[in-house]
Amino acid sequence: MLARADAIVGAWGGELAFVYLPTPTKRAAAARQHCPPETRGAVLEAVERLGLPHVDLSPLILGPDQDDLIALDGFGHLTVEGNARVGDMVVETLLGER
Repeated sequence: MLARADAIVGAWGGELAFVYLPTPTKRAAAARQHCPPETRGAVLEAVERLGLPHVDLSPLILGPDQDDLIALDGFGHLTVEGNARVGDMVVETLLGER
């Protein structure tokens, strides 16, 4: 599916980038349930095999200082600060790869 998406985007001159955004949660057990390490690893490995630029937001979203970033625990909603930090990390990472 990613290879097809990359081909479609490339056909009109664009470049596909992949952003891995796990479900925001303040509970470690829920984070492991929604984002088991083996799933994350398999997804990112597939993205890397295709050579797609990518951003892994797991350290930001599931890190120890994420409480101020999550608005509704377990529902995937970030605060204004959380959205800003996600946007900053995506831009910084993707521009750094160019």
